[in-house]
Amino acid sequence: MENDEKLQFSQSSQEDECFNNNDDLIDDDEAVVDKIIDEINDAIDELNEEIEEALNDLDEAISEACEEEEEEEEEADDNNDE
Repeated sequence: MENDEKLQFSQSSQEDECFNNNDDLIDDDEAVVDKIIDEINDAIDELNEEIEEALNDLDEAISEACEEEEEEEEEADDNNDE
């Protein structure tokens, strides 16, 4: 009976060690996933900043084009009045 108990204890101990190793692997995997998520979020933030800058540049270019068009129309009106 003692041999059975020793064998059972040994198997139980090996199972516990296996579960602990699996828990460690899961923790490692979670850490890797968290790091990847952080990197993705950082990349998204950078892209959002670039998009915002591009939209601001576009808005500024549109405003300048509208101002130039208004000036040209005013000049054309002035020339027609003369």
